[in-house]
Amino acid sequence: MMVNYHAIGCYVTSRGGFSLYNTQDDSSLQVSCFVLLGENDVSDDSNVNLFLGNGFSSMDRERKCQFPVLCQAYHESINSFSPNDFFVMQGCLQEEGKPSLKSVVSLLKLSDWDSDVFFKYRNLIISQVPETTVKVRNDLCRGMPRVWDNYFMLDGSKDIAFEIGRFYYGVQRYSDALAYYEISTETVGQHHVTFHNMGLCHYYLRNKDNALFYFEVSN
Repeated sequence: MMVNYHAIGCYVTSRGGFSLYNTQDDSSLQVSCFVLLGENDVSDDSNVNLFLGNGFSSMDRERKCQFPVLCQAYHESINSFSPNDFFVMQGCLQEEGKPSLKSVVSLLKLSDWDSDVFFKYRNLIISQVPETTVKVRNDLCRGMPRVWDNYFMLDGSKDIAFEIGRFYYGVQRYSDALAYYEISTETVGQHHVTFHNMGLCHYYLRNKDNALFYFEVSN
């Protein structure tokens, strides 16, 4: 869907607000900030000259000066390194074919442990984490709760909790794995593979009765 952000900005300015735009011209993801100040608009006929020439730009600049912290935050978050920059970087990583685990961990940190990024690289992470360094493993262990916090259950086909459980099982943190397998069961539903994995966790935790229960339920 094509959107005329400039037209939206003109409307916001006419209503007494101002706009902040991404300064990157070559961007497939446009991020703008429109601020309405709750003041009287300037759309009546007596102010028609304000809309001519550089009138809009002048009003925007004047109003922006009242919000230096907002403007600085927008510049640091959008203009310095925008969502489009992150999108391009992620695409470059995918073009590598099989990126290193360290590269994926760096991408996760840059995304503030985005759940979609984790899901995209989950198999690579789970397969390589047992053989990685202690530091990288600890980074991932600390980041997994943040992955879950960032997840919004909009896509039932993505069982993020189950995948986090698989990760913790792979690093032999069986209690943490159990916690996320239980979340998976509560949020996505019961599944024989989840029950089998829960049985394995209980087995390694020496909870033999619970292990037997889940092995039986999984069959």
